[in-house]
Amino acid sequence: DEITMDTRTQLGTGRGARVDFKGVPIMYLPWLSFPLGTQRKSGFLFPSLGHSQRSGLQFVVPYYWNLAPNADVTFEPAFYGRRGVDVAGQFRYLTRAQRGKLSVNYLPSDQLADDDRSRVRFEHVANLPHELRFLIDAENVSDPDYFEDFAQGQEGTSTPFVERLARLTYRDEHWRFAGEVQHFQTIDEELARIDRPYARAPRIVANADFGWGPAERFRYGFDSEIVNFDRSIGVTGWRMDVMP
Repeated sequence: DEITMDTRTQLGTGRGARVDFKGVPIMYLPWLSFPLGTQRKSGFLFPSLGHSQRSGLQFVVPYYWNLAPNADVTFEPAFYGRRGVDVAGQFRYLTRAQRGKLSVNYLPSDQLADDDRSRVRFEHVANLPHELRFLIDAENVSDPDYFEDFAQGQEGTSTPFVERLARLTYRDEHWRFAGEVQHFQTIDEELARIDRPYARAPRIVANADFGWGPAERFRYGFDSEIVNFDRSIGVTGWRMDVMP
């Protein structure tokens, strides 16, 4: 019904906002505010409403907190009619040398599963001195049915396993070294044990690339890897390969 745009504060205000779908009103907001430019603004985001056979009515009211110029938090509490309240959130940060994201879901005392349900994922990348780079990408869920119950779309519900990876790399003009540890949490319990992924703990890679002659058109170097494949069933052991 009414929109006010304050170009000095770069904030807009709307009153009596209504969303129609094919002529049917599906949402009414008596008041809302929004930034006029690209700057971030703390406040409630648009809620979402849905329904599923597994969880019943689903209602999410996100709140965005502009914590600092290089950090923010999004609280996303979700109400599931057949399960309870999922306390969810995401924390992001960014500096000159590192960036990361922590995502958490926690639903205490799921009324259908009669148990606590949770998911945690941590992503972190850090550029260290002396051309070093450190990476962590790790995820954990409380039970095998988590994605079937809470994920949206085919990509989430068909997740067979989640990864836990930590890697340290060095790279310059000619050399690349990497050391990593990689494990998996199997989500799909119907996946045969012999078909489940190996852990690679550790995996060490060394590559070299040099040039010689006019315009360095003659290239020489090597690729190499040594890795320990570990699993509770089947063939396990070390493998090393070098390719000049």
